[in-house]
Amino acid sequence: MIEMDWILYGGQTFSFHTDLQKVLTPIRKDIGEFKWFLSDIDYMADSSNISINRDQDYFILNETEFEDLLSHDIQFIWGSILGFPRGIEIYFNSETLPYVEGNENVWKPGNIQIPGATIEIDCFDSSATIMKFSNENLSKKFHEFYPEFVALNKFK
Repeated sequence: MIEMDWILYGGQTFSFHTDLQKVLTPIRKDIGEFKWFLSDIDYMADSSNISINRDQDYFILNETEFEDLLSHDIQFIWGSILGFPRGIEIYFNSETLPYVEGNENVWKPGNIQIPGATIEIDCFDSSATIMKFSNENLSKKFHEFYPEFVALNKFK
């Protein structure tokens, strides 16, 4: 069985958790195939001129908006970021948006918070980055580039 869920807790891999510019490096060529759903977001950014703000509970970004977001230095402190294939509809309940803090399911392998997502990135208090994939090729490409991420099911 191929591992599909990874975690980096602490370490020196990135100058800060969760630096999406760096985290997504191994799959950067693939991310244009997705639209992105962000919720439960808390962050620090180098600019106020970004496509998200603190006034909304969630955001759906197309590939251009997401690429623009990646062009900024943003430290995601908390949040769930999910990538969906561009051609599918994102079905979610605005009363039960994906979240990280206090969500036991974030720590369970194989649990992507909105069905249909290919990628889930969970940002945990600037100290952990959890990557979940429903696509084996993306998971393999990611972990070959970042072997310091450990399988979520082996994390204690």
